[in-house]
Amino acid sequence: MDYSNQEKQDDENAVDWDSAFNEVESGETAKQERLNKEREASQAQELEKQRAAMLEEMKRSAAVHEEERKAAELRQQEEKARIEREK
Repeated sequence: MDYSNQEKQDDENAVDWDSAFNEVESGETAKQERLNKEREASQAQELEKQRAAMLEEMKRSAAVHEEERKAAELRQQEEKARIEREK
């Protein structure tokens, strides 16, 4: 069975439309992948900032705790010395 020129033209147009659709779909997929990668990179960067801030807060808190411990130890030593003097 032979195709008419119109049927051949219609088939070529259908193939052209399929190709164009596939190109657009491929472009949209690539765009979504790029956006996802950018979003993941941004989230990773934000998490790293948060982690660094938490680490700094932990260091500060540890330093404050150590100073408080030393002050309490000093007060305890002073109290012992005062008790010894009173004997």
